[in-house]
Amino acid sequence: MERSDINPLEEIKVVEYIKEDVIENNEQEIQPTYPSMGKIEVKYPRVSSNIGNYEEEKSDSRIKISIVEHTIKSELLLKGVYFIVKGQDSSGTFESSRKFKDFRLLREHLSNSWPGCYIPPVPHKKNLGTTQPEFIEHRKKLLNWFLAKISSMSYLYESPEFQEFIRGNSEYRKVEWKKSSYDEISQKCQKIFKEFSSGEYNENHEAIIEEANNYFKSGKNILERFEQICKANTDYFYYFGASFSQLFSGFVEVGGFYTEAYGSHPLHIHVKEKPANPFTMLLDWVRWEIIDLEAIMEAISRVKDLEKTKIKSQGKLQSELVQYQKLQAGRKSISQILSIKSKEQNLKNLQGSTINLEAEIDALSVLQKICTSRFVSVDLPAFKKQKSKKYELILRSFTKSSVSEFQQIILQTKEIEDNLNS
Repeated sequence: MERSDINPLEEIKVVEYIKEDVIENNEQEIQPTYPSMGKIEVKYPRVSSNIGNYEEEKSDSRIKISIVEHTIKSELLLKGVYFIVKGQDSSGTFESSRKFKDFRLLREHLSNSWPGCYIPPVPHKKNLGTTQPEFIEHRKKLLNWFLAKISSMSYLYESPEFQEFIRGNSEYRKVEWKKSSYDEISQKCQKIFKEFSSGEYNENHEAIIEEANNYFKSGKNILERFEQICKANTDYFYYFGASFSQLFSGFVEVGGFYTEAYGSHPLHIHVKEKPANPFTMLLDWVRWEIIDLEAIMEAISRVKDLEKTKIKSQGKLQSELVQYQKLQAGRKSISQILSIKSKEQNLKNLQGSTINLEAEIDALSVLQKICTSRFVSVDLPAFKKQKSKKYELILRSFTKSSVSEFQQIILQTKEIEDNLNS
């Protein structure tokens, strides 16, 4: 029975494949329909690359880090999944047990410490089904990519936030971090990114960043549509694999009856229990690409936020300078009239506030210049090159896996003919 009323984005039936529990008593034929990509007219710059890898991002060869296993612990009314992070670097070996919320908190700390810099992404939060084996494996794969990315960026890997994450014994979410001022962050960035701390601010960089941001938004829309297609193919192949195994199990059972009852040629065929699904790697890849685009766009947004914060501080500085001049002339504001502080104390407070604001504005100007220059000169080109290479690698991996899997299906089917000819 043909189903033409299935909504491919909302109502496509997801069939989970269980090793020894094939689909039974399912008389309704399912014919999944796939979402259309539609007409796409996005111009991409031609990019070549020699960095990046589908299996693992390029990183310092001296650093080995990964999630080696996970444990599930009962916590009040819920169960918690703990990821065991192990590795080795020039300081020795390390091991820590972290929940998913710790990974999210780590990224938040890194984003606050390095405003305007690209910070690798972690998967989106999910409230239900987080202890299912398939989901844990998918999340673990994305978190391993996150760790690999961090290990390739020395200023993030060597940061106190990350070192506490991989080496600290206490619960990470209970560690208190002092919020750094813009002046402290500026000094840190000038030390780490010396090559971008000198010279004049290049206003042309703003246009380059805005163009890249629009380009990434278009790409994210395309990838989100492609994710639906990959999800549909993944689900369909699981259903196909289970049905195909069931079919061959049926051949064996029916063949036994026909051999015994009618003297038919006996069938000796191998029933493959669980076909490898080549579409899962595509689904993992496209989901990572989506959150990675979100991360690079977040970095662009935070670069813009530096300018907004600077403008706000400049406005506040002008306001306080006016207040200072009025107070010197003996003209008090309502709050100053109601205040128990003396004129000298109010003048001193305003003077200290203006000095701090001037320092903050200077720090924001330096930060904006460093982050903008570095983003245009380093982050953006590296991001594009790595994406180009990774895309080619995932296509090669997918085609190789698909060909191998379908060849196995062909060989399994051919066993029937070989049995009949023997």
